[in-house]
Amino acid sequence: SEAHYVMLPTQGNIYSLAILNLSSGINKFIVASLKKKIFLLEYSETSEGALKPNVKEISFSYIPSGAEIIGVDAFNKSDTYDDFQIGLVTAKGNTDGSCETYLNIYSEQDIDNNNKLNIDNIAQNCSMVELSFIPYHLTHTYLLHHVDGSDSKEIVWLLSGSDYKIHLFIEDRQNHSYTETDVTELFPELTVLPSCGLWIDIRYSKNFTRRVSVVGCECGTVQLSLVDAETNTVIFNQFSILDGPITQVKLFSLTAEDIHLPGFLKSSGFEGESCSPDGLKNGSFIPDALKNRSCSPDALKNNLHLVACNALAPTVVFMNVEKQGFLERHELDESDHYDVNLSACVADIDFDGRHEILLGTYGKKVLMYSWSGQKWELTGQRNTANSVQSVHYIDVTNDGVNELIIQTPSGVHILQHQQGEVNKVFISRLKNDEGTEISSLIEVLVEDTSLVENFSVDMPKESSPDRVVTRLSPQTGGEVYKSPPTIVRDLTLETSVVSEPLPDTIEVQNPLSDSDISQKPMSEIEDYPCEEAFEQTEN
Repeated sequence: SEAHYVMLPTQGNIYSLAILNLSSGINKFIVASLKKKIFLLEYSETSEGALKPNVKEISFSYIPSGAEIIGVDAFNKSDTYDDFQIGLVTAKGNTDGSCETYLNIYSEQDIDNNNKLNIDNIAQNCSMVELSFIPYHLTHTYLLHHVDGSDSKEIVWLLSGSDYKIHLFIEDRQNHSYTETDVTELFPELTVLPSCGLWIDIRYSKNFTRRVSVVGCECGTVQLSLVDAETNTVIFNQFSILDGPITQVKLFSLTAEDIHLPGFLKSSGFEGESCSPDGLKNGSFIPDALKNRSCSPDALKNNLHLVACNALAPTVVFMNVEKQGFLERHELDESDHYDVNLSACVADIDFDGRHEILLGTYGKKVLMYSWSGQKWELTGQRNTANSVQSVHYIDVTNDGVNELIIQTPSGVHILQHQQGEVNKVFISRLKNDEGTEISSLIEVLVEDTSLVENFSVDMPKESSPDRVVTRLSPQTGGEVYKSPPTIVRDLTLETSVVSEPLPDTIEVQNPLSDSDISQKPMSEIEDYPCEEAFEQTEN
């Protein structure tokens, strides 16, 4: 169900949203609209223990007047404290027909090992690089250094351009600036492209001894490279030509490579270790559905697979690309029925221990595909009020359960799992030290309401938690309407959704406060976003 919705003053694009992973385990995100407006969304806890969404406009410096924001990306350089770098690429058209383009990189200076995120300070400290091309996808990856038998990693920026090149930018720490470096020596697989690179994805495997690089191009070419990261030599370089522009490429595995300490425990000061699924196969924490599932022999070995979104044809998944390249190909059924596939997200959204593929389409649909052991099957879909530009699956409420973030031209939807379903899964997986299920806990929780407030094992599907809709206003700085519970119904293929009107010109100057919250009847609430559930389809 939909928990929160943020309207944007102007639309963004497929590059307009970036996730901020704090060292404490808390996640936030920033979203940029084309006309220089950049917003930070985070959740805070009220004195009553309730979560309240805060939307704040961030005034980034050195953005030329009249410029449009093409893309945004961000990363944390440290695992133990917050040392963020935020990149913006902008373009400004001139009256003579020329275009000025820039890469702005924002960061904090003089930080210590206890530093916490202060995005207002970051936004005022800019290193600007003038570009000689139209920028497309801005991303980041690791650059490995092997010096005197010791290894180190550095995070660098990669930017695709209209000149058919991938540009590499590395930090000059002494001068607090960034310089462009020839990509040929450090990333030889990215030297030559057949056309503009619309999306770049790079993953390291085998304990950082192998690098898999993928570029989706405007001409329909998918370029796949396997590199020996220790010697920086290309093992193979393959091309697959599809029937339309490649809007996004994403490398993924069917199961999580590592099981990390949840962010909500990490932020509470709990200490623990991460481990790989292989170490738990004989333990008590692997779901029975995953243990007993019949699947192909390589399904649980974390082989890398590739999903390539196509603008004019069905989206394609290539399996085990490190060993097979483009040999094993699967088309996703009905993925071309809803206009252009703009984005892909890989997530275990049904809690079965296996990743699903979510596709966001220009035709106002989010499609979910699951691996059956032999093929990818369409197992769910959801209508949206606008075209879907990007999809993300992260925990932004810091409650231990991920939320689905859907970006559309008019705003950002934050969808939560039904609490009753999450409770059932959680209780079914509780085991003691010997691996025995603690089934009696369900009865205790249900009988003793003092243990868990408002706990419900059999929450009906049609009930949903209250949802907060944030409507931003230049006069008030933001109004929050908290609506009554909304009925969630199953979708059918014939279901129509009323399109959500574009908002008036709006902006936010201050975070939301308790005084901004008011109760209003449904009849007085405008632009109420749609709220439909995924349709479960039989294949």
